[in-house]
Amino acid sequence: MKTNWFKNIFRKKDKEKESYVKIPEDIRMKIIEKSSLQVSRGVFFSTVIIVVSFLPVFMLTGQEGKLFHPLAYTKTFILIVDAILVLTLAPVLISFFMKGKFKDDNKNPINRGLERIYEPIIRWCMEWKKTTLGINILALLISIPLIMNLGREFMPPLDEGSLLFMPVTLPDISNSEAKRLLQVQDKIIKGVPEVDHVLGKAGRANTATDNSPISMIETIILLKPQDEWRDGLTKDDLINELAGPCRFPTGSICFQQGLERMWA
Repeated sequence: MKTNWFKNIFRKKDKEKESYVKIPEDIRMKIIEKSSLQVSRGVFFSTVIIVVSFLPVFMLTGQEGKLFHPLAYTKTFILIVDAILVLTLAPVLISFFMKGKFKDDNKNPINRGLERIYEPIIRWCMEWKKTTLGINILALLISIPLIMNLGREFMPPLDEGSLLFMPVTLPDISNSEAKRLLQVQDKIIKGVPEVDHVLGKAGRANTATDNSPISMIETIILLKPQDEWRDGLTKDDLINELAGPCRFPTGSICFQQGLERMWA
């Protein structure tokens, strides 16, 4: 029985070899050219759709824009380069490597499964063209007010009840001078009524991930609850009040909290 099974396999392969007819080179190149032209339209419009979908990201402002603009630019450039390569390099590579006998797409079970899902949807969209266009136009109109409000409501300001004060002094400052500045600075900051605790650090910490020089000072400022602040005092007013006496004549300072950064 096993012998007959092996014989049937080899007979089937022999029949397939006998039935295979090699396509002439000029016809093969015409098929590749026609297929590339057919695919190029789909690649172009799909690239345009994906790039347009990133337009709301380009409209982000402030901290949101700084965070997500690099992602949007990188994605857009990659898609453009990908579209160019598909239209120029891909047909050439296909002409070199796509040779020999090819199987029908229907013989692949994955393709058959995807076509059973994809084909009814496409047929429905082509049959109900006006309904499909109406749904997409309605979705576009609904998204317009959402896009207009992204820059204001996408990422609300953080308020963790603390500040990170990071002044930078001269690069050749000595250890003793950095220590003196740190002590004076912490005493000035602690004198503000809204400040609860102050902890300063000059130089790098005892970890391999911190490569800060001795000229960089980091001070954690823990604030009191806002209901204990002076009347009418805002966070920006408090930062300006702290930045005034703590500004070094030859250095730069900044206050930051989480993803929110405020330069004084």
